[in-house]
Formats: sequence, structure tokens, C-alpha cells
Amino acid sequence: MNFKAWKTSLFTQKERAGILVLMVLLILIQCYRYYAENNHQVIKPTIQVVDSLLQSANTHQAESWKNKPSYNYEDRKLTVNNKRKNLHPVKFDPNTASDQIWIDWGVRPKTIQTIRRFQEKGGRFRSPEDLFRIWGLDSMTAKQMQSYVELPPNFQSSKTEISKPWIEKKKNKIDINLADSTSWEDLPGIGPVMASRIVRYRNRLGGFANRNQLHEVYGMTDSLYEKISPMLVDGIPLSKHNWNTVTESELKSHPYVGPKFARLILRFREQHPELKSWEIWKRIPGVTDSVLEKWQLYFEFK
Repeated sequence: MNFKAWKTSLFTQKERAGILVLMVLLILIQCYRYYAENNHQVIKPTIQVVDSLLQSANTHQAESWKNKPSYNYEDRKLTVNNKRKNLHPVKFDPNTASDQIWIDWGVRPKTIQTIRRFQEKGGRFRSPEDLFRIWGLDSMTAKQMQSYVELPPNFQSSKTEISKPWIEKKKNKIDINLADSTSWEDLPGIGPVMASRIVRYRNRLGGFANRNQLHEVYGMTDSLYEKISPMLVDGIPLSKHNWNTVTESELKSHPYVGPKFARLILRFREQHPELKSWEIWKRIPGVTDSVLEKWQLYFEFK
């Protein structure tokens, strides 16, 4: 094989360049080895100088560590890890403490906002240990603050007095279709998050046809349902939509239909505009008797 064939078929241009670079490096290495073997007397003093410099550096480092002042590891954890400097410890009631008191304790602004949200939702500090419940408040800070917490002497008794009428209020019954979020929160076990979920799901449905549909709300357990069921009143009769004119967007947003069924329903309705029977809709893949029963709660032929 001639040089031209070797050049064009065996290696690419980049590979040929790499081979040439490698050959040059090998030549340079051989030259260096030859020079080192014949000039060892020149290299030896250089190595001695390097050893002397290393020994001097090690001696200097040892002397610096010997003269370095000792420190308390606990103090280091408080000042470095938790980044709390120039603290002004004062006795305080965490339920009524101002932002400045929290700042004096080295609490970050974001953590103070978390405390304010906790209090806005009805949260209360009932013991010094409750400081550990605050997200973002490091344990070292909370531990140091515990001995400075001062709660009112009658705090526990006032808690009992407040909770008694609160329980009596929960005995009032509510209409499942008329109650707002505040009314749902009056029920035992229902907080702001669950109340908003119930209202949002009810709005998507167009109202609850019966209280059993509460089981479909995310987070509604059987035990919670049994607890609140005696306090519920079934809602007013629902106004149903016209199945032949309901829009695609309305079908997509309804929990019992969804985007997939919405497209199939519109296509099937265009092909059969005069349908007046629910049974024939079983021809759509995935439509069963239970699906039709749910549809009939909110739609009808008009």
C-alpha cells in the first residue's frame, strides 16, 4: 500500500495529526532522559534546594500551629455554623414578641415571616419546646432561647376557656353546597387547607349531589368523614347542563369527564346529533354504567 492510500484510507486527518504529535512527544522524552543521565550533577543540587525549602515550610507551619490560640468548639458552633453574632438575650413571650426581639436573638427575616404565618393560622407557643417546631429556626438557637421564654401563668387555663365555645360552635350543621371555607373550618378536623380543597372541588363539580362525594376530595379519610357527616346537610338540587350543548371547555374542567372523554364526546355528538338515550353512549371506549351514573348527576338531555 503506497503512502497516498495510507493517507486516505487508514487514518483521518485528525488521527494523522494526533500520531505526529505523539511522535514528537516521544522524541522529546527521549531527549530529556538522555540529558538527565549525562547531567545528573546539575540536577542533584536543584533537588537539594527543593528539599531545603520543604523542610523550612514544614517548620514554619509547625510553629504557627503551636502559637495559634485555642478556641471552644461550642462557641464555634454558635457563631460560625448558626451565624449568630452580637446577640442580645432577653426574656420574652414568643406569642407577643416583636420582630425586633426575634432579630436581637439572631433570627433571620425569613424565619420571622414563618413565625408570623404560623401565628396567623392560629398557631400558639404553649411551651418553650414549641420553638423547635418553627421551620428554619436552628436547634442551637431554640435551645438557648428556651431558658428565656416567659409564658403567662394562666396561659393553660385560658386555652381551656377559649376551646370550650369553639367546640360548641362545631355542633352547628352546614349546607354542603352553601357553606364557605370559614364554615367548613368550623367542623372538627377540617383546617384551612382541607376547607379550600372542598370548596374548589365543589366548584369544579358544579355542586355536591350528595355528601358521599366528599370522599373524592383529596385528603378526606373515612374517619374524618364519619366525624363530620352528622354535621352536614345535603345541598339544594343542582341545575343540570344540557348534554347536547355543553362546551368542550366545560367538559374538560369537570372532574367526571376530563380532556380525554371531552374530545370523544364531542366527536360522537357530531356524528349522532339527535341522541336522547344514555345507553348508546356506552359505545365510547371506557364509558361504563358507573361513569354514566356520574354524568347523569350533572347533565341531561333537553
